[in-house]
Amino acid sequence: MSIQMPTLTLPDSMRFLRYLYSAVLAIIVLLALAAETLLPTRSAEPPVIVNLLYALAAGDALIAVVYRRRFSGPAVQALRADPQDASALVKWMMGQMIPLPLALGMGVMGLASRVLGAPVLRSGPIYIAAILLLLVLWPAEPDR
Repeated sequence: MSIQMPTLTLPDSMRFLRYLYSAVLAIIVLLALAAETLLPTRSAEPPVIVNLLYALAAGDALIAVVYRRRFSGPAVQALRADPQDASALVKWMMGQMIPLPLALGMGVMGLASRVLGAPVLRSGPIYIAAILLLLVLWPAEPDR
């Protein structure tokens, strides 16, 4: 007796990806809220470290965009040729999921800057960049 694996379809994949993106977006918002409500306020921030966190967050965003294109681009071409190609769909999904841990890392960097004593005006741009990254790279069906 053999067990059959369910077939992977594009609508199911889109639903799964949208759930994942929504969950990461919610986690980033919760990180920002936790930083504002739970952390004691500190008076001084080490500006060098916060600037380093800015640079790391910008690097994460760039890596997310580049690697998403690298993985999803060829898979989109294959899906255009054959929409039922399961291996191309898996590669496309992998490319779509690359921004998730990077955006989450950016949210943690925003939290770290707040822990270090950065005011909201200094830590806020990191959170905003993480949210914008997710919204810009929100999964959409590959064009056919």
